[in-house]
Amino acid sequence: MDESFLAWYSQTDSKAMQIWNEWIAADPEHQQLCEEAIRLLTQIHIKEKVMTDALINAAVNHLIRAIESNKKNHEQ
Repeated sequence: MDESFLAWYSQTDSKAMQIWNEWIAADPEHQQLCEEAIRLLTQIHIKEKVMTDALINAAVNHLIRAIESNKKNHEQ
């Protein structure tokens, strides 16, 4: 539950996003570790008191990128 990873995942911190994107790009195993962490995050149900517009937009953007990435992978 690293806070910088969560910021990367929710796309709320551009510096964290840059650091994690570089780390992921550095080694294919890093990509696999992130995918596993994301799977675990999606299985955990955390009650949110308030969903801000920024968090909702970040989640929607993350979902859109995941869908686009999945489409590209299936087209190859």
